Amino acid sequence: MDKKLFYTENFDTDLPRGKHYEQIVLNHLKKTDPNAYMTHGKDKRYDIYLPGLNFGIEVKYDEKSNDTGNILIELEFPVGTYSGLNTTEAKYWVITDGKEYVIVKPEGIRAFASENNIKSVTKTGNGDSHPKLVWLFRKKDFFSRCKLLMDTTTGDWHEGISNTQTEQEQQAAWKALRT
Repeated sequence: MDKKLFYTENFDTDLPRGKHYEQIVLNHLKKTDPNAYMTHGKDKRYDIYLPGLNFGIEVKYDEKSNDTGNILIELEFPVGTYSGLNTTEAKYWVITDGKEYVIVKPEGIRAFASENNIKSVTKTGNGDSHPKLVWLFRKKDFFSRCKLLMDTTTGDWHEGISNTQTEQEQQAAWKALRT
């Protein structure tokens, strides 16, 4: 299949696919917090809220990284207006390429950029009305810094929060995740 036909890099057409991956993550998180829910764009601070743990999670889907080898982290859109990582209030980001799911704290993303001397670049995606400011990370390097949540080749979810843990144990499990 021609990958160009599958991903469009157009917000309006890619949004439903992003929501699909948010739903996959939500289904997993409901094992920990049955009251977890998607904010459906009503809350720009994060995509999923876990009321039992009192924090939000941002889910970022970047299928194009399978071809480019880079993960794109949005910082400003349009350039000069903070967005993405610069406005998130999510405690964790789950980033997926459709094959692997990793979790990282926003400060872990910033630390990776700093430690690897990543400079922001301007990019205008298909369907964007204005350029945006982004970081491009080598996916292989960045994913190796994050905590693996799921590998779709096996379908196994890895370490995370179990719904049999006490709230204190759940909090400790999330704190133990690497940044």
